[in-house]
Amino acid sequence: MTLDFALDSLDGLSVGDALGAQFFVPGTSFAELCAGRPPAPPWEWTDDSEMACSVVTELRERGEIDRDALAAVFAERCEPYRGYGAGSVVVLHRIRDGVPWAVAAGEAFDGRGSWGNGAAMRVAPLGAFFAGDPDRAAAQAALSAEVTHRHPEAIAGAMAVAVAASHAAATREKDCPADDLLRAVEPYLIDGATADGVRRARALLGRSVAEAAYELGNGAGVSAQDTVPFTLWTAATFLHDYSAAITACVEAGGDADTTAAIVGGIVAAHTGPRGIPEQWLAAREPLPEWAEQWPPTLRIRPWTPADGQAVARWRYPGRSAVYDITEPPTGYTAVAAPDGTLLGFYCTGIEARVPGLAAVPGVTDLGVGLHPRWVGRGHGRAFAEAVLNSVRREHPDTAIRAVVQEWNARSRRFLENAGCAAISRHEARGIRYVVLSDRD
Repeated sequence: MTLDFALDSLDGLSVGDALGAQFFVPGTSFAELCAGRPPAPPWEWTDDSEMACSVVTELRERGEIDRDALAAVFAERCEPYRGYGAGSVVVLHRIRDGVPWAVAAGEAFDGRGSWGNGAAMRVAPLGAFFAGDPDRAAAQAALSAEVTHRHPEAIAGAMAVAVAASHAAATREKDCPADDLLRAVEPYLIDGATADGVRRARALLGRSVAEAAYELGNGAGVSAQDTVPFTLWTAATFLHDYSAAITACVEAGGDADTTAAIVGGIVAAHTGPRGIPEQWLAAREPLPEWAEQWPPTLRIRPWTPADGQAVARWRYPGRSAVYDITEPPTGYTAVAAPDGTLLGFYCTGIEARVPGLAAVPGVTDLGVGLHPRWVGRGHGRAFAEAVLNSVRREHPDTAIRAVVQEWNARSRRFLENAGCAAISRHEARGIRYVVLSDRD
């Protein structure tokens, strides 16, 4: 189970959802998007993202889907203006009024249950959470679908998307040919119209977006069978190129916010956060605070091999990519949420010194790293204070020294806000550093 992959997928889903929704606004130009000029921000997300956020928070808290709990939070958080379908609003309001979810969802559409694409639109982060475990992804996706969509087509669609996202995440930083993604889904298809469409999608690999949308649907019917086959074709075709994948959804028309949400969630599970253009992520309306809540307290705990593997997967955007660690580090100290979720780390001594910076008696060298998801979101002071307080307890009679690259004003502020000040400059291998300390 990998929460980082689920959160990456959620970003991909919500950006795709928010950008796709812009193309229901008159005057928004597909040609401008293709020319590298996307719509002006902010891009508001829809019910696709709101429900996906609830799926992720439930996985974060429980590690699996509890249908009663998920139905309750779906109902509690439902904001109809976000674009919920009329049928979904009725089901969720009935659940909110105390009707059991199995009854509310089961009685929809004259007792047939909904075969809409809503169960598939929110489930990619769940698949990413169960990266490399398609059996668990499929089973948990079915549970997540049932609370609002009882028709077999809707459940089958959710399972197919979750398995695709699980495979996409498991092959991150590896080659994954288009046919491999669809072959990974094949064992989990449940016979019906959705499964037939996914099988047709494999035969259409290599064709144009227009032809694929014509043959498979583009979500205009708002059904699983009209949506999932095209989204899996698109994700498989553009698995290594998030921008191209979302652009294909917009080109296809139809229910573009939902197709882009599904595709964005699968593709971002594979590419990680670097795949999503920074401009697009910044344009997306912030997700709800309850979905990305920074913990009120931080916990310092021992480093584990799993922490090292996680940090080796972190990827910082733009110029900050110089801080990427490609091999799992050892000997660090973890900074975590109360439940143990890794938020960052610190190291001291030789691990923290840059080339050419000599050890000094009475000085403890410090290196820090914050999870890229939290960089620039206003939590640097709390993180720095927790780190410095811990290091001061470990080394009470020494000064703390840290260096940052000269261009990195954000990291410098990070340390200055915690009581450090610049004391000198250092240069090594053509890189200029600012040296900071908590003492003169």
